[in-house]
Amino acid sequence: MKIFGYKKADTDIEGLLELSDIAFSTNPKTLRAIAKFLEEAADELQAMGSDFGHLHLMDEWPGWADGEPDIQVVNENK
Repeated sequence: MKIFGYKKADTDIEGLLELSDIAFSTNPKTLRAIAKFLEEAADELQAMGSDFGHLHLMDEWPGWADGEPDIQVVNENK
């Protein structure tokens, strides 16, 4: 497993950065929505195998709002 992220503010660094860890600063309702998204993404990855590309939380969760961070699940083989 690798974890990547984008910076929020403009700096000299561009693109994805590999992270050593992540932290969620949120509430139980949002954390449960993220957990549900990850569970469903795992099911889809397992079902699709190498045909799975990636999924975005922002596309799958009705509670997502502009300006909130997105979470992507990416096939490690892509």
